[in-house]
Amino acid sequence: MTTEQAKAPPTGDDWFGPVPKSGKADEEMVWYRRSRLQAVAFQCPKQAKLAPGAATSVPARFGSLGHDLLLDYMGHLLTSSIPRDKDYLIEEARKCPDPTLQPEMVSCAKRLAGRIWLPQGRVVGVELSLGAEIMAGVGVSGELDRLDQTPRKDELSIEDYKFGFGMMTAAEARRDFQVRCYVWLVFKNYPEVNRVWFVLHYLRQDDPEARDAYRQIRIDFVREQMDDLEGHVLSAVMATRRIEEEGKWPARPGYPQCLDCSLLYRCREADPWAIDLEGDPQAWAGKLYAATQHVAAAKKALRAWCEELGPVPLETGGAWTISTTKKATFGFDRKYEHAHDRGNEAAGG
Repeated sequence: MTTEQAKAPPTGDDWFGPVPKSGKADEEMVWYRRSRLQAVAFQCPKQAKLAPGAATSVPARFGSLGHDLLLDYMGHLLTSSIPRDKDYLIEEARKCPDPTLQPEMVSCAKRLAGRIWLPQGRVVGVELSLGAEIMAGVGVSGELDRLDQTPRKDELSIEDYKFGFGMMTAAEARRDFQVRCYVWLVFKNYPEVNRVWFVLHYLRQDDPEARDAYRQIRIDFVREQMDDLEGHVLSAVMATRRIEEEGKWPARPGYPQCLDCSLLYRCREADPWAIDLEGDPQAWAGKLYAATQHVAAAKKALRAWCEELGPVPLETGGAWTISTTKKATFGFDRKYEHAHDRGNEAAGG
């Protein structure tokens, strides 16, 4: 099986747009990238329209740079016909364009050098672009980190690498749009394949005791699930086209990408405290009461965490910590501490 069997959609910086089909200018086809569909249909249309790809947090930057490093490394292995090359990976990590992230990138490369390897003779492609028609004149495309041939001739395996903290469960992965879209693309492009495996490689962890752990989630799909997969992809296409046609790009606040969005501080819809003073004050009072209860519960949970494991890193940089000294709770102790800061004059010190 070779990469020439795959339909390779046009590439470029645009997420979608009219592209000549089969190289013929009189036959135009609109291509939607998987990332575009996911951003508009399932995340935040407003961010997708006004600030696509606006990742500003340290974890997001590290993830993007680490992903580029790993794909370059696998491309090097593929062209060199070797299973691994530790020295190359570490040397490339030292060239990290962000000096603040370079030490962690080198440390990560040293850990991964012995874990990332290519099965000789079974790699279908690295950074493999696939495309397929979902409806008349409309195609969906995506770029797979890696596609391998398994020992069985009618099976392929999608290898996807994640540098962010956190990890989906197998059940969550089965419902994830990226997973289902990529599996659908493989089934569409390789008609002789009856089973597709999807392997999620998590290269970083948010568990302090397992931060260096390398974990995998491995799930499979069979061709009999094609109708369900195609329905999921088609629903995303239809939702995206409807938003484009209506010209309304509503914000959907509350999902993790909000932290990386450059619109965060000027997006009224993403601000839970943007109170409409002409609205229903009783409704706002109810929301505020519920919010204070949630904040109190969250602080209690965070206090227990911080006492045992220390500050909690924030996606936007920095860390969250909660002091449990009496200074934060009792007026007398607060007065004493304040006096202490001034030389203990009022405390008789």
